[in-house]
Amino acid sequence: MSAPPPPPPEEDDDRCHGLSSMEISEYSSVIMDKLHFLDVHDDGLSKLQTLLIQLKTRLDDWQSGGLSKREL
Repeated sequence: MSAPPPPPPEEDDDRCHGLSSMEISEYSSVIMDKLHFLDVHDDGLSKLQTLLIQLKTRLDDWQSGGLSKREL
């Protein structure tokens, strides 16, 4: 078993590099539209595979300071 991950750096309000919630939403929408156009989907994944991907993503985000303990 590997050692537990290091705690994330202290949180700060500058994480989003000055992007507003509206801008983040617009960028996310563009990315999702492009993935849809490329026919990228998760239909072939089991619920456990999806859960694994979500957990790994959230842990990576937490380790980089992108999520608080509460959000994790």
